[in-house]
Amino acid sequence: MLRKTFVVIVCISMFWSCKDQTPNLPDISVPPPEPSIHIIDNDLYFQFTWGKAADTMTYEVLDDSTQWQDFDYVNLVGDVRNEEVFDTAGSSAAQLFPPFPKFGWHYAPFTRLVTKKYRDLIIDKANPNVTVDQIEIDEAEEDIVTLYFPFSITDTLAFWDIQDYIDNPSIREDFIRWGRVGNNTIGDTLWNNDAQPGAVISYLDTAGVEWRSDNPPTFQPFGYFRISKVEANLKDYESYNFITGDFSVRLYNDKKESKDMKNAKFKLRIISDIELGPEPQ
Repeated sequence: MLRKTFVVIVCISMFWSCKDQTPNLPDISVPPPEPSIHIIDNDLYFQFTWGKAADTMTYEVLDDSTQWQDFDYVNLVGDVRNEEVFDTAGSSAAQLFPPFPKFGWHYAPFTRLVTKKYRDLIIDKANPNVTVDQIEIDEAEEDIVTLYFPFSITDTLAFWDIQDYIDNPSIREDFIRWGRVGNNTIGDTLWNNDAQPGAVISYLDTAGVEWRSDNPPTFQPFGYFRISKVEANLKDYESYNFITGDFSVRLYNDKKESKDMKNAKFKLRIISDIELGPEPQ
């Protein structure tokens, strides 16, 4: 009897060893947030730890705008992509503007924190009656954080629709996949369709180097992005919504060097019909 039992146990063990032992891991692993000793006193903010030293970086928009100074932060919203996407596959360099078939629209609404000084310089540059030194703009263009939410939709209608932005599945209360801001250019057959819906993080550091979550190789070994709250902006009406969330991510520069942005949390404006690009025709 004991021998039969032993044989059964051995057979079960052999059967088990032949099965796939890959554990069922969750798609997104969220580490316990580390409490920050840096108190946030204002409604709109962006905070994270940066690099191996895990330096805490805190950006706040002062609630009282009458107190804003040059190096205080302001929250801008807009869209870096608001354009038709064409199927340029098979086109040549000599065929820059043939009637390519259009298969949709590409959008990438963003929310960004910049200094008041940089914001004012950009506004002045757009004014034909004001002369702005480009060197001054370049020097102020640093220490900027941006969240993008790129997406593409199959839409052949020849008009811009704010509902496309409001219905964007990348801006919802949930975990969000990592995305990519597309580089579509008419005639560009390599990058025409590279946009991916999701969240994109960009950080322009104090040395003017940009670190992005959608730079190659784009692999996120530990990261996650979560929006915990989407609410209507009834405070200042400078956007449709506020979003609150947290994330951790690995960012890459153009040299494929990487740095980690961890323990990040934010509350910022998102989606506006004031600072978007022109309506597509």
